[in-house]
Amino acid sequence: SRPGRGLRAARAVLLVALFALSCFVDYQQTLWFGRWGNLLQHPRGNLDALWALITNFALLLFVETIVDVYDHYIETWFLLDWKTWTTEYFRKLWLTHRTFYLLELELHALEKDSLDNPDQRIAVDSSNFCQKTYVLCRECAQITADLCIYLPMLWRFSPTSVFGWFDCPGWLVYIAIMWAAVGTALTYFVGRPLIALNYAMQRYDADYRFGLARIRGKSESIAMLRGERAEERELDERWSNVCRLTFQKMAFKKRFDAIMKIYGRMEMTVS
Repeated sequence: SRPGRGLRAARAVLLVALFALSCFVDYQQTLWFGRWGNLLQHPRGNLDALWALITNFALLLFVETIVDVYDHYIETWFLLDWKTWTTEYFRKLWLTHRTFYLLELELHALEKDSLDNPDQRIAVDSSNFCQKTYVLCRECAQITADLCIYLPMLWRFSPTSVFGWFDCPGWLVYIAIMWAAVGTALTYFVGRPLIALNYAMQRYDADYRFGLARIRGKSESIAMLRGERAEERELDERWSNVCRLTFQKMAFKKRFDAIMKIYGRMEMTVS
């Protein structure tokens, strides 16, 4: 309905406004710590400045608390609206024109057991899509805001001389950009296989759950035909796929975490 769409749009606008206010508070806190450091270096005769800084800190802390609380509240509400719309959209596609039944007939003609867990795709994957897409967009916006706020500050504070070798205004900015590009490329190319591993893990987990649910749904037929051992063998096979993929993921994560740990230590040393 139009009122519902208006309220959802209002919540989205409010979420953007809270994000912008949060970035502004972070920027003001950075400036506050700079003034605080200057005051600690020259404390004599600056009692009025001390009280002004304490007052500003209390105000910033109050605003930050309010923003964080309501940002989480509105964010959860916004995600709930998005997940509700996505779930209803795919549910209607599945139920309209007897699609669920026609799919089963087609799979039966192809001699397949079942579709790739449409219930999980509707209930879980659509929700995960909304959650992860929001996180990616939020982090991208946060990084962009940080660049716009702190890159000019780094440019101003960069010395002109590069260790006395040659002059290059803002050379710290160039170093930071190159280091971030190396880290991004390293994370992408090294961690890319995790995408396929995570997808396969979700699929095998869902297959195992589907096997258990199928036994419950066809319990009478299995009991009459004494098919317990056959069902147990099938469940063992599905669970072995889960275990095999888990070990593959563990081995890959071990190498990936080692590379990221080395990169993180190098970043701490350079900074």
